[in-house]
Amino acid sequence: MIRGNFFQFLSVVIAMGITPKHDIKDYWSTANHKFTPWFKVMFPRTKFLLVYQSMLHASEPNAEGQAKIEPFVKNLVTKFQSAFYPYENLSVDEMVIGFKGRFHAKQYHAAKPHKYHIKTFGLCDSITGYVYNLLIYLGAKTAYNPELDPTSTHALKVFSTLLQGVESYHHLFADRFYTSLPLIQFLLSRKLNYTGTVNKNRKGLPQQLKQQPTIFGTPRWLVNNEQNILCVSWRDKKIKKTLHPTDHKWNRKVQKPSPIHSYNMSMNGCDRLDQMVSYYSNHNRKTKKWWKKVFTWIVEVMQVNAHILYMSSHQAAPKRMSLAHLKESSSSN
Repeated sequence: MIRGNFFQFLSVVIAMGITPKHDIKDYWSTANHKFTPWFKVMFPRTKFLLVYQSMLHASEPNAEGQAKIEPFVKNLVTKFQSAFYPYENLSVDEMVIGFKGRFHAKQYHAAKPHKYHIKTFGLCDSITGYVYNLLIYLGAKTAYNPELDPTSTHALKVFSTLLQGVESYHHLFADRFYTSLPLIQFLLSRKLNYTGTVNKNRKGLPQQLKQQPTIFGTPRWLVNNEQNILCVSWRDKKIKKTLHPTDHKWNRKVQKPSPIHSYNMSMNGCDRLDQMVSYYSNHNRKTKKWWKKVFTWIVEVMQVNAHILYMSSHQAAPKRMSLAHLKESSSSN
């Protein structure tokens, strides 16, 4: 496919998200209640379906699923990183892509919005929600940082991979799935700070951390000066424990420990992205090909990042551009 045709194809994919229809063929239907002439003008139905059903096959004639999509994702992430460098606070979290088809690394989690899903790890700017880096989980085939010891923990592999290209003195936030003493020591060695919730039974943590505060609103502090780590257990509506390098211990304005306040304010970068991706989205359309699901999802991420960049560079504009308006402008040009 030539460059111009690809952008036309991409415009149609974007437009499908803001003009939802039950079946792809409905976009070219001439029935009165379905008729949308723009799609026929932009891209003939037969040609679109041919590209849609065989897209990414041109990457390599004998490529398997991973080889079809990974070069595209890596190239797009490179573009993400060249367009924006994040502020001080960064969050690391899972981002899921709903998928019920056959896939060797498919995950199941009953509490997730999509119980069956493809798991990705994201590094997001805490202020804007911009996705600076992401990693698709492919089981044993996951493309972790090759410079890292293969016997490293899963959390170390994820962080080491996502933090490639990130300079020192950032502050990382993550949940208890990642928090451990080896991870914190790794980050401190790179002059990176960390705050995260932690399981009280995590190996290597002090026994005192298992003791819960008996009075609501009264924190319990534990300081390890040798390792430069501060632990705080805080009971509000439920108990929350955090682990991080020593920092300011109290935020007087909100009357809660400063690490708890910082975590609550900075941990929602990836959640914000997940929410934005769900608006006017085309990636929830059913498909049997997992890599095609990833393709449509990453196109949505691309649009959210573009919207964040536009809003950041047009803060003085008299009227804010919505994500829907940006999608309309992108698909019509």
